[in-house]
Amino acid sequence: MEYILLDTNILIYREGEKKLDKDILTLSRLLMDSIEYKLVIHPLSIEELKKYKDKDQRDVIISKVSIYKLLENPPKIDEKFLEECGGGANSHEYVDNNLLYALKKNYVSYLITNDKGILKKAKRLGLKRVLSITDAIYFLSKDEELILSRMPLIIKEKELCEISINDPFFTDLKKDYANFEKWYEKKQLQHKKAYVAFKENGQLGAFLMLKIEDEREGYDDFDVPLERGKRIKVSTFKVVDNGKAIGEALLKIMFDYALANGIHEIYITIYDKHKRLIDLFKEYGFEFCTYKLTEKQIGTYEKEGVYIRKISNDKVNYPILKVDDQSVFIVPIQNEYCNMLFPDVLISSQISMSDLMGTSTYGNVIKKAYICTRYSSKMKPGDIVVFYASKSIKSIVCIGVVDDAFKANELDSCDAYKKVVKRRTVYEDSYLENAYQKGFFTILFKYYTKLDKYIKLEDAIREGIIKMAPQSLQSLDREKFKKLLELAGTENKIKI
Repeated sequence: MEYILLDTNILIYREGEKKLDKDILTLSRLLMDSIEYKLVIHPLSIEELKKYKDKDQRDVIISKVSIYKLLENPPKIDEKFLEECGGGANSHEYVDNNLLYALKKNYVSYLITNDKGILKKAKRLGLKRVLSITDAIYFLSKDEELILSRMPLIIKEKELCEISINDPFFTDLKKDYANFEKWYEKKQLQHKKAYVAFKENGQLGAFLMLKIEDEREGYDDFDVPLERGKRIKVSTFKVVDNGKAIGEALLKIMFDYALANGIHEIYITIYDKHKRLIDLFKEYGFEFCTYKLTEKQIGTYEKEGVYIRKISNDKVNYPILKVDDQSVFIVPIQNEYCNMLFPDVLISSQISMSDLMGTSTYGNVIKKAYICTRYSSKMKPGDIVVFYASKSIKSIVCIGVVDDAFKANELDSCDAYKKVVKRRTVYEDSYLENAYQKGFFTILFKYYTKLDKYIKLEDAIREGIIKMAPQSLQSLDREKFKKLLELAGTENKIKI
């Protein structure tokens, strides 16, 4: 849980009797619904409110702000910082300076204010975590929008109070964890959410719940306690609706959630008996760290393995892409296939039942396949593929990294080829059989990210990235790729 400090004027806007404007209403709703941030107020803001001239308004506001958490033992401002601020010419400025000092000393994560003086002073002091109301609305809403926009159709975000603990899905979890039902009920009352998928019969088929931990979290029940710090805990991860690559879809949501919140470490605890689940997490870079002692429903204790994944910027390692000396290729893909292969990129007016029920695994998986007629002997594992959606959208939309690239008939048989690509690609058996016979070029790749801003064809041509709409696979030099990334604004996942 992170603290957001509110400026005195924001308290007046929120808690006074005047009608709230649209931005304040939006901000209030976002702050009210947030499970990651807690509002706090500085004790000096209370003292400042007591000096508010309108007595009736003052009494109303002071009575309402008592519901906020008071920042305990805020740091006492020192002379050096006071000089950097330009001194405290009056009591109002003195309060402002103390709010900024609490931020500087990391007693709070953010300060929200619409005071131009504070914003100007923060900029001069290099304090980047001071947000205007408009900035705060964008900051608080973008993470959820980012994650939701990248979810496969089969995955939904639901409040726990919408999901019954009596669903058969939870039977084994109740046995494996003491007081699971009490824990679940507590989370329901806190309006916690989970990412879920349902089977055709309406029962729960998959469930992912995440928790952000910070320095206050203890790990005394670990054989080797983790260092205190900010990380994401995978509270619950379970899939029973198998064969639809839902586990991979949940992993992608997990990584997107971490990056959206600026967190670079994720961990999960798993019993040794769940070997398939352990293999899935190991496949995506999770490593065994230690064991944790866990009480089961019948009162016995069993150890769970603790698996940790650090998201590093220093190499190609999903979901972070570090651009080094890889070759880059631009790949055209028709809208119809783009929508199926990358369901988070385009919004289709024609959504199939397979998409809704999750039987089309290619939309859920991180590992995908692209098949084309043009062969490139230069493409190798680790190279970057940039996809251009043709026809109506006519834009560069997303990026992947090559796992392998080969002619289809290099494999021993058509059956072997279909086994390799079937779950990864949108094509039917008849097309795959033809691709094998004719030796079509096949690219196996990991889907890293859609671009934050799609690059329209005319913009790509004007900026010199390409000369015309790509008709087939073609190479893209480093400088043009760098320009592409600058236009796309996808800097949180791609490092140059």
